[in-house]
Amino acid sequence: MPKDINPIAPLLRGFLLTSWRRICRASESRSKLYLVMSGAADNQ
Repeated sequence: MPKDINPIAPLLRGFLLTSWRRICRASESRSKLYLVMSGAADNQ
């Protein structure tokens, strides 16, 4: 691996990891909201 690419790789990896976590968290909260709403609809 060339030395000029070395400093960029960890930054890119960190960016990908944070964006992946953000996407996972967003989909998690969305599914929880969906479960809560469907549960409320079932209770009515």
